[in-house]
Parts: sequence; structure tokens; C-alpha cells
Amino acid sequence: MQFIRSAIFAITLCGSIFAQSTWIVDVANGAGSHFSDIQSAVQAAKHGDLILIRRGTYFGPVACSKGVRIVALSGATLMNTKTSGFTLQVSRIPAGQSFSMTGLTVGHGAYNPTRGLLMLSNLGTLSFSDVTFSSPRGMDIFSCASVTMTSCHITGQLRCSQSHITMSSSSIEGGSWTPESICELDRTTFVLANSSVRPHKPTSSIKFNGLAVSARQSTIRLHAGCDLETSTAYPLEVLIAKGSSTLIVDPSVVLKPSGRAQDFTGFLATTRPLPTLSVQAQGVGSPIALQITQPLHWLWILQVGTRGVPLTVGPFGELSIDFGTLMILGAGVSTRTTTKMQIPTPSVPALRGIPFAYQTASGAWPTLEYSNVVGTMLY
Repeated sequence: MQFIRSAIFAITLCGSIFAQSTWIVDVANGAGSHFSDIQSAVQAAKHGDLILIRRGTYFGPVACSKGVRIVALSGATLMNTKTSGFTLQVSRIPAGQSFSMTGLTVGHGAYNPTRGLLMLSNLGTLSFSDVTFSSPRGMDIFSCASVTMTSCHITGQLRCSQSHITMSSSSIEGGSWTPESICELDRTTFVLANSSVRPHKPTSSIKFNGLAVSARQSTIRLHAGCDLETSTAYPLEVLIAKGSSTLIVDPSVVLKPSGRAQDFTGFLATTRPLPTLSVQAQGVGSPIALQITQPLHWLWILQVGTRGVPLTVGPFGELSIDFGTLMILGAGVSTRTTTKMQIPTPSVPALRGIPFAYQTASGAWPTLEYSNVVGTMLY
């Protein structure tokens, strides 16, 4: 199958449109840097700007309400060693704007009793890639239209309310201070693909006891490659719903309850194949590797664009790419359960730090279903 070269050209044009000011943060005040702390760069930036963080340890709090792109080089860490206050807060990103973060390690102090990782009231889209979040008190995602995490790791409880969250090739590990459930969902759509939800397994005798996911009036989609586990000394399900909730599970998903408990309870549940997309983006000029997991003889359509608020596209399912930027990169019929391909990218510096989203529509025609959406960024 030949990919559409004009689409790559369009991406190049898109990159030049989005490229604006670049702010360099260096804790050592190295040559070419503008600031020595992240918050100062956020305050100076405008929507669409790129904030490049060099290696080093930076201290919070960092609060952002702008559609900026934060790219951290290897070895960059954001911490808060205080006994109060948040470490990272992303809030009030306006509709039509996109906040993205890549490569940063974010740690909230063990002796800080507040929940220091906050995503609050965002009408725009949030994308995180290769980000490690660590907080004994966990992370809150409240009233967010669209949050995507790719290759991310969360240590601590994840609480979500009135939000839409997609996690791909990521993991959530409940900490020893996590109450009752590792993931607590309220009126939330929660999509997992190639991801895990597991209890924390520390070297000490203190460990988490509880279930993987509790849900109230929520929708959960577990695509291929997911692994969820509950840990207690007594029988307990992996997922428990309180109130009206829907669970859609790919047959390959692994659920590990405690004892002889059921896998889940309280859900309106359906088991059916769900297409899963994995994307690995590297440097500008390097090919983007994609992998689609689906049954044999399924039609697939690969799409790319910038992040958009999830829309129900009947009868196909849910589209999470902005219609205004949607491009079709390729299509075909699966001859094996895993379809692999590469997309070339031009050596255009303006493409660096531009967030893109990929998604497939797959199925046995005419019934198609959208895969998880994967957010990527070229370095």
C-alpha cells in the first residue's frame, strides 16, 4: 500500500502554521536559554508556543492555562518538596486550543498531604507523551473535554470526573496511600489500550489493598493489550460499577480479581473486538512506526490530524481528531492480526513539538469502530 505523499506535505504546512515562539528553560542558565524555571516560561508564552526544557531538576508549583507545547529533554524533572500546595496544575485551556507535554518527570512530595497533580476545567485538549507522574496522593482529572496519555506512567490514585480520557501504552500503579480503588471514575469515559492498572508492589511490607477501577455513570472501553489487577486478602472484583455504567471489553483483555471473585460487577457489559493503535514517533526526518491490532480480514482506515474533542460519529463510533485537520493516510484489509507500517517524515525543523493525533476506523464492513486515539510529537 502506498501512503499519500500529499498528506505528508500537508503536515509540513500544518507545522509551519503552528510553529510560533520557542522558549528555552535551563536551570543552569546555559547559553541560549531564556529562563531558569518553568513557570516563568509559561507566563511569557502564548497559545501555540513551544517551551523546551533542558536537563535538570526544576521546582514547582507550575500552573498553566495556555495551549502551549512543553517538550523536556532527557533528565528533566519537575518536583515540589514543600509540605503544601500543588506541583502541576493545567486548567481552563480554552476550546480550540491544545496543551501538550512530552518527556517530563513530575514528582509530588511524599510529605505533602495535598493532591498535587491537577487537570481541571479544560475545554481544550490535553496530550501527554512519555511523562512520568508520581504522587502518593494521586492525580485529579476533573471536567476535561479530552485528555490523551501515551507511554505515560502514573503512581498513585487516578480520580476522574466528567472527563474523557484515553490512555495508550501506559500504566497506573496504585500507591500505598490509594484509598479503595486505583482508578475512581465519575461520569467519565475511560479508554485503555495496551495499558495496565495494577497495585503498587513496594519492597516494604506496606502495600495497596483494593480494586482496580470503581465507576459511577461512566463508560469504560478496554482495547487489546490491557491488563487490570485487584489486590486484597479476600475475593474482590477488578471493576465495580455504582450506578449506570457501561463496559466494553476486547476478548484479549486480562482481568485478575482477588480470590474467586468475578471479573466485574454492576456494568452493562459487552465483549467484542476493539481495534488498538500503537504509534512511535521519533525525531524530525525519522519514520513514524504504526501498529494496528485487529481481527483478520478487517477493513482499516488510518487517519491523522490535530487533537479534537471526541465526537460520536454514527454508525462508526467515536472520532477524536479535529474534523478541520483530518487526513486519511492509508487504508487496507488486514491479512494478519497485527498490521505494521511506517510513515516517512520530512526533515523540517518546524515540525518539532507539533502535536498530532492518530486513529483508525476498523471493522468488518459496513460495521466500523474507532480505535484508541494516540497523540504523538516529533522531537
